[in-house]
Amino acid sequence: MILTLPYRNVPAPRLGLFLLPTLIVGLAACGNAPGEERGDAAAGDPAVSPPPVTAPPVSDLEAEDGRAGPPNPAEGFVDPVDPPLERDLPGPSGGETNGGDGSSIVLQPLGAADIERIAPAGELACSFATEKGEAPLLLARADVTPDGAVSAAYKMGGTPYPAMQGRAGGFSDLSDGISLAARGLALRIEPTGADRAEHEGSVRPATLTVLRGDGGERTYTGFFTCGP
Repeated sequence: MILTLPYRNVPAPRLGLFLLPTLIVGLAACGNAPGEERGDAAAGDPAVSPPPVTAPPVSDLEAEDGRAGPPNPAEGFVDPVDPPLERDLPGPSGGETNGGDGSSIVLQPLGAADIERIAPAGELACSFATEKGEAPLLLARADVTPDGAVSAAYKMGGTPYPAMQGRAGGFSDLSDGISLAARGLALRIEPTGADRAEHEGSVRPATLTVLRGDGGERTYTGFFTCGP
């Protein structure tokens, strides 16, 4: 005889409820382990190093100091200009050059270095300039003795040259006006007026005539000053 038991819906064991927290804890532990291992490896591995520290650009450092960045060579650059050569400078105004090959005769003011280079000898000096107080176009020196020589200096084309008197006459001959022989030139000073000096010596209006070997001639008007 077969017995039949009445049917009941028996609920399945709730193992999942007990296993779920355990599974979550296990997964969390597994997830942290690789990270910790990587950290330990990075700390112990000499091949792994922190990124290098780079210095800020120079312009940033200068900006912190309150200065501008590196200068731009194109800013504030001034193209240098060579000064004109002394030989290219015009001489003092005077009469026009007449005769000769047509080229101008130009005397230039003497500087201290020019006079020192030629070094005219003598106790007393006379000079010719187109204006009072300006650098002379000609400087001559002589001794007081009447048989002394007269030596002089003048300048043309940026170069000083010597000039000499053709005969002995001393300072008295020089102060009254004189003719000098130079390199391819003759220089003649002629006083044209009375003495205007207010001190020892003399200052007279005069002309300086330059005679060139080819027949060219030019006359400058100015003052002839003589003294110690």
